[in-house]
Amino acid sequence: RTIDNFCKKVGVPSLYEFVSQDIDEFAELIEREGAEVSDNLPALEWFEAKSGLETVRAMLQGLNSGDSPFKNTTGVIEDLKDYESVLQRLATEGIRWHMEVDF
Repeated sequence: RTIDNFCKKVGVPSLYEFVSQDIDEFAELIEREGAEVSDNLPALEWFEAKSGLETVRAMLQGLNSGDSPFKNTTGVIEDLKDYESVLQRLATEGIRWHMEVDF
């Protein structure tokens, strides 16, 4: 994946490492897709906002240096700045976070 490779290049965990889903929502998606739900679904995880902030800032620094593997670099930068703003506030407040995929 492009994001994984870019994060590796700038030396931080991928944004995908912060994705975590509610078990019930994940099971519902699996059932909708017609697959059997395992008893071993991963538990919902929460992460320190500071860790996500480090990843987002390293990505922004890499993109601002002109090193972009993304087709729409401007859009990616805008999204990352939004993440940065939210994560900065969460870090200041000591609130943990995770990313979810909206199905």
